[in-house]
Amino acid sequence: MSVQQMRVILDDNAGVIKYGSDWDINDQVMWYQGSTNFPSFTRQGPCSFSLAFQGTSIAFIGNTPSPTSSQTATFTLDGASSYNSSYDSPPGQQSYVQWYQSPLMSDGAHTIQVSNLDGTAIDMAIMTVGPNTPLGNNSIFVDNDDPSISYSGSWTLDQSTFHAGNVPSGSPVGNTTQTSNTAGDAMSFSFAGSSISVYGIFQWAKIGSISAVYTLDGVPSSQTYLVTADSPQHSENDATNYVFYSKNNLSPGPHTLGIQITDIVNQTYKLDYMVYSPSFSSFAEMPDLSAVSTTAAPATQTIGQVSATSSSTSLTTPSGFSTVFGTAQTTAHTSTSASASASASGTASVHDQAAAKLGKSAIPVGAIVGLIVGIVLIMSLLLVLLVRLRRRRQEREQWASEPAPSMSDQSAFMDGKA
Repeated sequence: MSVQQMRVILDDNAGVIKYGSDWDINDQVMWYQGSTNFPSFTRQGPCSFSLAFQGTSIAFIGNTPSPTSSQTATFTLDGASSYNSSYDSPPGQQSYVQWYQSPLMSDGAHTIQVSNLDGTAIDMAIMTVGPNTPLGNNSIFVDNDDPSISYSGSWTLDQSTFHAGNVPSGSPVGNTTQTSNTAGDAMSFSFAGSSISVYGIFQWAKIGSISAVYTLDGVPSSQTYLVTADSPQHSENDATNYVFYSKNNLSPGPHTLGIQITDIVNQTYKLDYMVYSPSFSSFAEMPDLSAVSTTAAPATQTIGQVSATSSSTSLTTPSGFSTVFGTAQTTAHTSTSASASASASGTASVHDQAAAKLGKSAIPVGAIVGLIVGIVLIMSLLLVLLVRLRRRRQEREQWASEPAPSMSDQSAFMDGKA
């Protein structure tokens, strides 16, 4: 399993961010954790904030100012000389983007002062941490292209921007999403933490639906995301930082989350990033998750059979057999020949499914077939014997009722002479 890139995420309302005067909060669902801080429309001048953090770099994400406002901010790192930086957003356009990225620094405690903000909003901060950076109560950020995520199927890396409704359009967090338009696409991710959330971009403007199964440590849960012409959000276009899935109060041990797209109609599943609360205090103390498989197996389901490959985290489907993102794994013992055939072809037949429903004590299919054939043969033999006995009885009765032949009627061959 590839090593996870270790970054932590801070909400704009985290207590460690110290805002100056003239800041307001906008509460809308499309912001991370439902809010963003921005310089007040009634501000008397440029705004500022400061932040003390631990790690090796820091980035800020949020809305850039309107085209008529200043497109440059001033940054001061660790009390050194200040420098100006312009926003990386389309010219003449207010956008939701990563508007700052610090240079790489030594692993340790740092401070950053950001000033001369003329309308720039902050939705989140993302910090890269070193091996010994204390994580504290921070949450881990995992981008969609993190090497520790395993994808299978027709997922594509999408660099397109999103088009929001009443807020500025812009780029996904990290500038890309992993997208799926195909039922059977799957992904898997292992982590050590007490909660996990999956964020993406949802297209409210497209009437359609997405159905997905989220399997956490072998326990599946289904989610359907439906958009109709009557949906209140239908006119709001794309929703960013959309929570596709969230699970809290987990045990601190290692976990595996799998996602399988089971049905999709006129929609696109856009996975942007995941966030989890770690159960370890530093990157160096992160448990080895290599023993926890994160291989995602594609599902190709047709009538009467399920295409099978191997994987480790399973979910139970209504058909009664165990499947990992569409992978058929029978839970009953079948005959030796049937098992060998299933292993060689990678396909679970209908007979395998029936045997799986019977449990581990199920009678082998071959024995059942042999028993049936034996019974049929015995019944056939008995029927033949009964017919033959009945014919002999009829012949005896007929012979007894006929008159004895006269001597003159006897054939010349009766005495063996011609």
